[in-house]
Amino acid sequence: MQEWLEFYEIEPWGAWRDNFHAAMVACLIANAHRDPKKKAFGMSEFFYLDAQTSAEKKDEALLAFLEGLVKDD
Repeated sequence: MQEWLEFYEIEPWGAWRDNFHAAMVACLIANAHRDPKKKAFGMSEFFYLDAQTSAEKKDEALLAFLEGLVKDD
């Protein structure tokens, strides 16, 4: 098991790694075909998020926004 853990540190594999590669390719293609006057796409715009993770991120963003409103007062 220890050898597999060490190998993973050198060459990670799995769904996250696949998601990263797919986002990299999609970002490259999108930026190659975008209007040069518009802002370049970032890789984060192409990462796949499952419904649960997406909902959690939206909730976190809403809470951060509301906390910012409270701090400003």
